[in-house]
Amino acid sequence: MAGDSIGELVTLDSRWFYPTAVANGFLCDLNEFAKQGIFDFTEPKWNQDFLKWCTFDGKIYGYAIGKTYPRSVLFWNKSLFEREGLPDLYELFFNGEWTWEKMLEIAKKATKDKDGDGKIDQWGLSGIDLGAAFVFSNNAEFVDVSDPYHPKFVLDSPNALEALQTWQDFVQKHKMVEVNPEGAPWDYPRQSFANGNVAMLYTQWWMVDDIKNSMKDEYGIVLFPKGPKATDYVSQYSGFTIDVIPSTVKNPEQVAIFQNEMTEPYPDEDPEEWKDYYIERLYDTKSVEVIEMLINKGLSKVDWFASFDDVLQMSYTFMAEIQNGSKTPQVAISEVAQQAQTLLDNALKKKPEELIKTEGSAE
Repeated sequence: MAGDSIGELVTLDSRWFYPTAVANGFLCDLNEFAKQGIFDFTEPKWNQDFLKWCTFDGKIYGYAIGKTYPRSVLFWNKSLFEREGLPDLYELFFNGEWTWEKMLEIAKKATKDKDGDGKIDQWGLSGIDLGAAFVFSNNAEFVDVSDPYHPKFVLDSPNALEALQTWQDFVQKHKMVEVNPEGAPWDYPRQSFANGNVAMLYTQWWMVDDIKNSMKDEYGIVLFPKGPKATDYVSQYSGFTIDVIPSTVKNPEQVAIFQNEMTEPYPDEDPEEWKDYYIERLYDTKSVEVIEMLINKGLSKVDWFASFDDVLQMSYTFMAEIQNGSKTPQVAISEVAQQAQTLLDNALKKKPEELIKTEGSAE
């Protein structure tokens, strides 16, 4: 941005897009190209989720072409469910009956000491960022960026605290969540699920290839169940890339014209071809129907929390305290809420090079 352009069409990591690029005037407002008739954002090729997520103060700073494919999903071991006589998750999911209470009921039945040695060796539930799944599925979030220049730490909201308490109860009270053993790798839950030791795993979709290559049991996917304050299912969406046009581009209109023409769909493209990728990695078409429902209903919800690295790093401690039961969610969050808000405020005051350095350190 010092004048030596790295490109006229740039793809940014979501953590660099907001707040760094948005708050510092690094990006063109794409509305200007819509007014000129270059972009028609009503055309099907434009991803409407991204246009919504990348709109701040009425200005559109980023875009994507095509569909919003899944990020966070719940894998379930279909073979284990069948062996244990557990309900079909597809039936519960598509009937709108897939709730926290139903997940607890199923997870309790699946959690067992199979060899009688006094230790649980089959778990009902596990996950990577499982606490976040509860928060987002209860119509809550970590940070509210509806005012992009005054982001708010909102884990102290009633919906968020209810979600965090339920997560803690699942782990500590009901004891049906497998927690990473001390010294285990960060992706231990994925390994345990692939080994057939876990009935349900919450993680990001991109792990599917590792699961497919190492798992003997059949599996499927649904979305995380609904909390009591939710009106529909939701999939936490984080760690993604966004296409932008830098504000330093000397001929932005020509760049926009080129981009609009370059992204025209192929005339003979099969609109159903995208499903083949998922069918190859899943054992049934019901899982693909889950993804299709996610896309058509816009059930993905963007999570900007990772864009604030200082608060993200702090969250590892208070989320661990909630999970291990050393503090109630109310106490853990109340102790950090003011500090977290101060860090959010300071993030918008930093110089651009400091923001980039901070966010880059999380890579």
